[in-house]
Amino acid sequence: MMGEIDTKPIEPVQVALSLFGEKGDQRNSSPTSSNVYQLSNMTSLVWFVLSALKDLANYKVQLEAMDGACKQALLKLEHYQKRADEHFNLLRNTEIERDMFIDECREAKTQIRELDSKMKEMADQLLETPKIREQLAHVLSHYKAKLMEAAANMEKERTEELLRRVSELSEAFVKSRLAAVEAEKEKVALLSEKDAEIELAAAAAVQAQMQMEDMRKQNEMVEELENQLMDKTVLSDMLQLELKQANELLGSSEKSGSDAVNNLNQLRIDFEVNERKNLDQSIYVEALELELNQLKVELNSSNEEVGRLNCVVETLADELEKVKKEMDEIWGRDTEAQIEVALLKAELHKGKYKIAAAEAAEARANSSKSGLHLAVQQPAVEAQEAKKENQRKAEKADHIHVESGEDAGELTKVENNHDLENLKKELELAMVRVGEFRNRAEQAVSRAELAEKAKAAVEDHLRRSRQKQQRRKAAIAALQEESAPKEFNSPRFDKQPTVEMPLGKVLNMKFN
Repeated sequence: MMGEIDTKPIEPVQVALSLFGEKGDQRNSSPTSSNVYQLSNMTSLVWFVLSALKDLANYKVQLEAMDGACKQALLKLEHYQKRADEHFNLLRNTEIERDMFIDECREAKTQIRELDSKMKEMADQLLETPKIREQLAHVLSHYKAKLMEAAANMEKERTEELLRRVSELSEAFVKSRLAAVEAEKEKVALLSEKDAEIELAAAAAVQAQMQMEDMRKQNEMVEELENQLMDKTVLSDMLQLELKQANELLGSSEKSGSDAVNNLNQLRIDFEVNERKNLDQSIYVEALELELNQLKVELNSSNEEVGRLNCVVETLADELEKVKKEMDEIWGRDTEAQIEVALLKAELHKGKYKIAAAEAAEARANSSKSGLHLAVQQPAVEAQEAKKENQRKAEKADHIHVESGEDAGELTKVENNHDLENLKKELELAMVRVGEFRNRAEQAVSRAELAEKAKAAVEDHLRRSRQKQQRRKAAIAALQEESAPKEFNSPRFDKQPTVEMPLGKVLNMKFN
């Protein structure tokens, strides 16, 4: 039992007291003052031991009470653990239900999109049906007009043909009567012409038979025209049937459109109900846990991004330093190239001066040989040809004109041409090098500008990410302050129990 006192440690003390009592009885026969003093000491010691044993018993009771309290605390801890497991299972079930509702919402959205597309198609068809109806009406009116026009033309042709045939028959009848009258007159007058009249009558009979055949053919033509008219009337009836079918199709499409609108409204209502359920069940989980996890992930990603961007900034700074060094080298090379170009220009001026001296010598030679024009005509022609050739070569050398001289100055001009060609080649090489240096300088400047832009973009990105993190932290703090979930509060225990260590463990004592 919890309040039971263990008396086993008291038995040795009782044995000791009995021994002391026996010794006291033995010594009662000769009591002395020393024995009395020892007896008083022994009694005081016994009382001290008894009081200590009582205290130990009380401490043991307290320890048992503390053990009971610890057991109750452990039971409460197990109860809290069970409740935590229940909450975890509830959270997992809500997450599963949330996923199910999300899938249902996605399916509803897809169905809504499909119905919207069908509605658009049906609306397009409904928009197209008046056009089709107008086209059919236009075609029917066109066919009716054609049929009426054809019937009128046929009737007109028929009447004209009949009138023409009637006029021909009347003319033939008049002619026959005239012929009969004349025949009778001739029969009375001239019996000798009877055979001729018989032949004329036979010819008239043949003509009448031919006219009868023509009438029969006309009747056949009229029957054919009537058959064509019947075919066209059948075609018009078929077009009217197609128009009726199109109208029926239009009515059915309108009915299906109304059914689709009703289905769409029902699906929208179901979707709103599912969204409300989803919001009611996962508002705290989705607002706290997922947001916190997302913030942790974003914080890690932002830290990684900051590290990466710092590396990028360092690399860009190194590249910028390299570009600056390359620009300095390019500017130095550009100055050297400009110096080389100036030297080449000076050499070109020297060449021009030599060419001018050669031209002056040529002019002097021409003035000294003005009296011997016939003797020097052939060399002059050759000199002109050489001059033209040198001019052509000089135009290719950036419009540097080189003129030829006479036989006395041909060697110097050949050397000048060779020097000019060398100078031209060196000038072209120098210009190519200058172009390369300029391209490198432009590339370096563009790379430096890109590095500055990248640095500014990195700083802007870091600033925005920090502002975004601050806004999210403020929003989460406001959300946590405004809405605390009641479902996770303990309904039975207002404050959590403190787990206290048993006194036996503190004193390192063992009880039997």
